[in-house]
Amino acid sequence: MTANTVLRVEEAVGANKILDPRENEAYQLGGMVPDVIVSVDDEKDISSALLVASQHSLCVSPWGGGTHQFLGNTPSRIDIILDLSKYNRVLDFQPADLTVTVEAGITLDDLKAVVSSSDKLVPIESPAANSATIGGILATGRSGPLRYTYGLPKDWVIGSRVVSATGEVAKSGGKVVKNVTGYDLNKLYCGSLGTLGVISEVTFKLAPHHPSSSAIIVELDSLDKACEFSSLLMSKVYAPQGIHILNNSSEFYTKYGLSSSESYYLVILFCGRAPAVLRRVRESTNLLMENGVVVKEQLSDEKSDALIEHVTNLGSAGENIAEWEVLVNIMPDNFLQVWRQCETLSLKSPLEFIGDPAFGTIRISIQDSDDMGNAVIIDHISQLRRFVDDRSGALTIWRCPSTVKEQLDVWGGNQPELRVMARIKDQFDPNGTLNPCRFMGRL
Repeated sequence: MTANTVLRVEEAVGANKILDPRENEAYQLGGMVPDVIVSVDDEKDISSALLVASQHSLCVSPWGGGTHQFLGNTPSRIDIILDLSKYNRVLDFQPADLTVTVEAGITLDDLKAVVSSSDKLVPIESPAANSATIGGILATGRSGPLRYTYGLPKDWVIGSRVVSATGEVAKSGGKVVKNVTGYDLNKLYCGSLGTLGVISEVTFKLAPHHPSSSAIIVELDSLDKACEFSSLLMSKVYAPQGIHILNNSSEFYTKYGLSSSESYYLVILFCGRAPAVLRRVRESTNLLMENGVVVKEQLSDEKSDALIEHVTNLGSAGENIAEWEVLVNIMPDNFLQVWRQCETLSLKSPLEFIGDPAFGTIRISIQDSDDMGNAVIIDHISQLRRFVDDRSGALTIWRCPSTVKEQLDVWGGNQPELRVMARIKDQFDPNGTLNPCRFMGRL
């Protein structure tokens, strides 16, 4: 199959677009090495490769910066990888209209550099922003510490071009902010892990650049107090742009010289115009001090921007990547109850927690599972998943050893959801060409 696959793809896209086979090993997924890597620099490359794949029952996976290829179930098969990292041009930038159109392979850092030159902002966050591509961020739905204010990446997409499993190009939305024509299919592709189509081109609406930022770090002796002050701050007119509760995060403690005791730390983030940021920080600090809370650290501008990036990357990028990473999404009203349940996991390895009480997310990291074994962790996480499901939440295993993925669906999900998603998958990719078995329900 390998020789035939390479020949067919070469005929479709040209031999100059095929990477040296010695590089294929670097693109393996779930232990499987693809037959051929296509270096995409034009939308026609995507379309031609997918047309050949659909005609010959081959399986394809898009690849941007490779920063989130650990996500999802193990694919049933991978024949072709579409490397979009060179498909990275800015196609249109209209600062006055607050829009930008880019190819899917541009990195988040590069996109932000382009729009910031005109004092504009793409309010999207992701770990490893220097290598994470726009297409990958949208396909995975990853977000960051300011999600409470700015929402998810899909909320800023107003138009897109997507190549279907059979190589046809579909357009959704447009290049103007006031666009209400037709179905908003943009959001269907966001978070689908490349199982419905390959995102080729994206148009974002932009926000004004926030020239100033600040952050406050507060130490509290109980989770109840941490949640109480989080709710209190977020209810105020001077509410921060993001607030996070951290516990047992050794990397965070080391970087900021904090105690590694049983304390909970509030990381309170502010951004915007300088006068507004100063007022929010002053009012928030006064409120905390009136309630007997001591501010451990206050950071401004470059240092607070570095803190935001650090919290975004904790356990997900850099040197201390967790062996296990679990994401819990719940209603904010259930945040305290679910966090307490997470803490009851009787595992020998310390659990590191990062919670966003306003948005309703809890991220759990396990750095080393050698002392307890994967079977014990699976059992505990399965119990926690049932607890979360009963409260209308969702638990996703973002990262884990590849052998674990043979034993359970990392996405979870209930049967009504899966039936709907299976019908959508059948309409968009009836032959299972795109990322087969990687998504929820092994779609």
